[in-house]
Amino acid sequence: MNLLVTIERHLRRRAVPPSRFGREATGDPRFVFDLRRGREPRPHMAARVLGFIAHSEAASPAPVPIAKPDAAGVASVATTRAVAGTKAWHNAAAAARDVA
Repeated sequence: MNLLVTIERHLRRRAVPPSRFGREATGDPRFVFDLRRGREPRPHMAARVLGFIAHSEAASPAPVPIAKPDAAGVASVATTRAVAGTKAWHNAAAAARDVA
């Protein structure tokens, strides 16, 4: 499957902005925007991103819709992001970089 399609699905499922995803997965907040403009990542970067997505989805539950009343008292649906395990993933990635 195309890496960009996988990322876009993850962004929608997790309600994560593209810049935050890029910053957390690769350290580059422009990563997703550059992919959308045709950037082709190297194989190790694609594997890193897919690993980040797999870990993120395994470590935390799907977002839970919650109702929030607006100023007029009308409840709109918002989404909470599950970010448990992200720090652990970054620590593991940093340790892997130090070993390599």
